[in-house]
Amino acid sequence: YLCIVSTGADFLPLPALAARQAKLTMSYVPLHSVVAASGRSVKLPLLSNVSVSVNGIIIVTDVLFDPSNTAPPIFGWRAIQSAFDAGFSAEEWFWEPRL
Repeated sequence: YLCIVSTGADFLPLPALAARQAKLTMSYVPLHSVVAASGRSVKLPLLSNVSVSVNGIIIVTDVLFDPSNTAPPIFGWRAIQSAFDAGFSAEEWFWEPRL
């Protein structure tokens, strides 16, 4: 699936159809309450530690599955965090002081 990148989204929502295609058993997956963009609260199945391929790179993240199959896939901040190693280096700064 193609997806939208959003640092405001907590999870990676995918259509429930994707779970069926991946042969994931959803009958025992707990429901998680989320607030949709419309402001409405909904409960969706949340599966933790799912291996997902992003441009050929496997990441492990938490995935919400939309039973209506209508929500667009959104690459949220947890998936972004899984995909990239973030860190600081005292030797590499963007700011250069003027002397």
